[in-house]
Amino acid sequence: MSRKMFGRFFSALIVGLLAATTLPASIDRGNIQGTVTDQQGATVPGAKVVVKNVDTNVEVSLITNADGFYLAAELVPGKYSVRVSAQGFSPLDINGLVVTAGTVTMADANLTVGAVSQRVEVTAKPPLVEATSSNFTTALETKYIQDIPLVGRDIQSLVQLMPGITQSSGPSGSLFGFDSQFGGFPDPLHIVGSGISANGSQGGANAWYLDGSLNAALGPENVVVNPSPDAVSEFNLVDNGLAAEWGRTSGAVINVVLRSGTNSVHGDTYEFNRNSYFNATNPFARRDAQGRPFLAPRVNFNNFGGTLGGPVYVPHIYNGKNRTFFFVSWDVSLLHENRPTILTVPLPAEKGGDFSGDPRFAPVCGVNGATNCLYDPYSTTFEPATGEYHRTPFLMPVVPPGRIDPLAAFYLSSYPDPNFVDPLANCGITCNNFIGTVGSSQTTHNISIKIDHEISSKNKLFAEWLFNPSYYTNFRYPWNGATAQTQTGVAGAQPFRTVNQIFALGLTTTFNPTLINEARAMFSRQNQIADPNPDSVADTKEVEQKVAGLNFVLIAPFQVVPTVGIGGVGGFGPQQWQNGIQGVQAFTAIDNVTKILGKHTLKGGLMFRRDNNWNIAGWGFGLGFGGGLTADPVSGQGGAGLAQFLLGAVDQGSGTGTYHAPWQTNDYWGFYGQDDFRIAPNFTLNIGVRYDLFGWFRERRDDIANFNFTGINPDVPYPGRLDYIATPRHPDRNVFPAHKDSLGPRVAFSWSPFSDRKTVIRGGFGLIYSNGISAAFGDQNGAISGPAYANYVGYPGDRTFQTPAFRLSDGAPPANLPPLDAVKQNDNQFLGTVVGAF
Repeated sequence: MSRKMFGRFFSALIVGLLAATTLPASIDRGNIQGTVTDQQGATVPGAKVVVKNVDTNVEVSLITNADGFYLAAELVPGKYSVRVSAQGFSPLDINGLVVTAGTVTMADANLTVGAVSQRVEVTAKPPLVEATSSNFTTALETKYIQDIPLVGRDIQSLVQLMPGITQSSGPSGSLFGFDSQFGGFPDPLHIVGSGISANGSQGGANAWYLDGSLNAALGPENVVVNPSPDAVSEFNLVDNGLAAEWGRTSGAVINVVLRSGTNSVHGDTYEFNRNSYFNATNPFARRDAQGRPFLAPRVNFNNFGGTLGGPVYVPHIYNGKNRTFFFVSWDVSLLHENRPTILTVPLPAEKGGDFSGDPRFAPVCGVNGATNCLYDPYSTTFEPATGEYHRTPFLMPVVPPGRIDPLAAFYLSSYPDPNFVDPLANCGITCNNFIGTVGSSQTTHNISIKIDHEISSKNKLFAEWLFNPSYYTNFRYPWNGATAQTQTGVAGAQPFRTVNQIFALGLTTTFNPTLINEARAMFSRQNQIADPNPDSVADTKEVEQKVAGLNFVLIAPFQVVPTVGIGGVGGFGPQQWQNGIQGVQAFTAIDNVTKILGKHTLKGGLMFRRDNNWNIAGWGFGLGFGGGLTADPVSGQGGAGLAQFLLGAVDQGSGTGTYHAPWQTNDYWGFYGQDDFRIAPNFTLNIGVRYDLFGWFRERRDDIANFNFTGINPDVPYPGRLDYIATPRHPDRNVFPAHKDSLGPRVAFSWSPFSDRKTVIRGGFGLIYSNGISAAFGDQNGAISGPAYANYVGYPGDRTFQTPAFRLSDGAPPANLPPLDAVKQNDNQFLGTVVGAF
């Protein structure tokens, strides 16, 4: 940051803090505040106020200031009582107070003259509307979380109950898998469920918090761990009049508060089941002759678990009653789905090369000028005079047995025979001729452990760990073997596991009744790892033996067998981009300081966050057999992908590539200051300023490039070139420089015009800077990838695309894959199917 810019920021911060402006509570905690007065309405300074959590007996002792005002800040949500006492007045007890996260609970005290032995007790009534905060917080209490039916038991579904919220990309993740219009399985990364739009803002541009710490992954800003409903105390949202405290979002701030233990040991167990057997059938589903749906998936969902909370107690060693509490939750979900699928398999004779049963081909080629035949791809010639290619047809649509490629024959032997005739396909027995069932399952654990500890009357600590692994597998394919249709898996073509976890610490320190510090630290990680299909499903070991020595570019563990595509039939083998390791992690530190000065509540703080992301994968080795090489090159008639595969004629352009998605890092800093000025009991003004510093990513070894649309290309004298990072053209290690002018003032107010406080008018103005990386990677915007480091390298053959690149069983020619950093070392500007080519 330049000295001039820093001066502007510091000056604006001081002005905001001193501009003479009730404090909105931190989003995971609540506040109790009030003014103590006598019977004539005069304020009572120096009154003693004791705020007590009735479930844990944890107390906060305060003294009213010169204006008779007190504030008990950063309280754990729950039930509270307030006791007010002052010399010459009877003590007053206010019971029945409920503190919810992100809100302020008013508890004004009107003392009466009397003896200390006398006692006045009142019961508070919850206000019909929140009248104190200029931020508007919508909160859902535990009873709603427990009582509202949640499809899939997905806590993110609750956000749909908030006003102004729309789902920008389908329902939240766990709504998947229940014969919905979206299909699929729960999203273990929670990207879809996090993709909401608040009041018309950009989809996904929101800040998700967990107990006051940022619970978000780099890019789409999706939650890292989505806790189970039974572990959640409150769920709240701020989407109106954001104070300067809130940054990194142009949408909403959503916070989940985990339950805490109390002095009473309590727990529960549960089991939920949902089975498609009890579902009504889709009236538009395809049905058999007996009127029964035959393609409807069969789904069984079991969700069970339990919770336990109470004081920490170790016999003869430690008794944590009134001081140390724990809460543990373990939730397990088991989802199994069997889905019938219509596929195309070769006819029995076609597996041996005989296509005479396919009415698309002429019985005898050339009769009556017929060209809908099978052609020999190795006989292709070029006629310079006409500019046309020619091939020699087989007399009948039969591949001679001696010409069948051994590796292709091995693969085809694992195909089953047809078992279905699709009346809607209009192709008889030659396509859509097999019904098989794919079976997929996903097992997810959701574990949370939370410890709350009162170190002293001035220091309160909590620690929590959330562990959320998910395991996906396909336990059944339409058929097993070398040609197993792995792509039919409900949520993936091969097993994968997703491991999400969070560890967070929070410390609230009350230096004196008017000075409070709140510190948070969090480490979060999402990691997704793919595993190969087991040998029992895909005959992987036998395929490895068959392709050994054929010079295929197979890189373990990402891909050990080739991916094969056959025109008209489909393909088999590993699916591209599903064979890697990807993940994100973040370190977050937050600190907020609150100071009460008369009618002013000053608050300032900072956030630092470092994000890392990585993606380790292979491009994939693919072999194509589209069928065009067995067709007439002049008329385009005839030909079959299966015949081309039997002949082992690999399409030009088949191949692999170099892919490098490196370890990337980016940093974020946020600073803010704000003042809540209680101008009158019914009017609160909030003035603040926020400074956001979003850093763009850099790579651990500088293996990254960026587009420069104005720089002159070194190969052609026109603007537009690739600039490689940490080179003379781009000496900075960051892809882009951080924007240093993101200074945003915020002004908001809350006014209750009537004495009953049943009506509240709020308004505000703010300049908000959103996270640019979430805009690039986020929901509805696709994703961006590093240019230059993902290059496809195909087998060119003679570059005509009219002849085979090579014969399958003869093996592949050298791929000549360049080193990953060759593009940078050579300053390659034009990258295509061959590195450095136009």
